[in-house]
Amino acid sequence: MTRAAKSVFFFSFYMIIIGLFMIFFPIVTLRILNIGESASILVRFIGMVVIFMGYFYLRAGMNEGKFRPFYMLTLHTRFSAIVILILFVIFLKANPVIVVFGLIDFSGAIWTIVSMRGDKKLSEAESADMAANTDKDEPPKKD
Repeated sequence: MTRAAKSVFFFSFYMIIIGLFMIFFPIVTLRILNIGESASILVRFIGMVVIFMGYFYLRAGMNEGKFRPFYMLTLHTRFSAIVILILFVIFLKANPVIVVFGLIDFSGAIWTIVSMRGDKKLSEAESADMAANTDKDEPPKKD
């Protein structure tokens, strides 16, 4: 599994755990976020959506070579999450604890982008190595 695939794969567990927490402990979730308890069905619904998204991350992480474009797309949303959550705190007076979720997303995005760059360098080095070894296996050319 490439490093980028691992970062997406492990991020899926975070999403699934958060989703399960939202489904099974909606009142606790609402209290943490300082939202009225009457919205518990909404929190459960959002938890379900988060679990489904986590499943996409899980499958993409397990099928590394085919999903590199997906890894790139996740960076857009994971980097923007912290900005949006900070705006919620500033303008909507949301509980500042929600910024922690943004920090986790941001950290996961950093892990993915660093891993993708490392995977690319490793792939280039392996390609160069294979090319060098291929040249050695060819018989000498006669003039």
